[in-house]
Amino acid sequence: NIRDENDKTIVDQSVKAGETFEFDASALSKIRIRLGNSPGNTVTINEEVVEFKSPEVTQNAVIQFNK
Repeated sequence: NIRDENDKTIVDQSVKAGETFEFDASALSKIRIRLGNSPGNTVTINEEVVEFKSPEVTQNAVIQFNK
């Protein structure tokens, strides 16, 4: 799921293998992305891949945007 800077859920859906999900976060200052299968997914923000250094399957990534 994706939560905004106020911890409000703004996206709550599963993405299946082979599917692509796009989300425009340009109006937000911070987001939290929770992945249920980190090793099996690729997260890209502004054409840059977000690296998940931990081998854990479920992970949270907090992204702060500089505006």
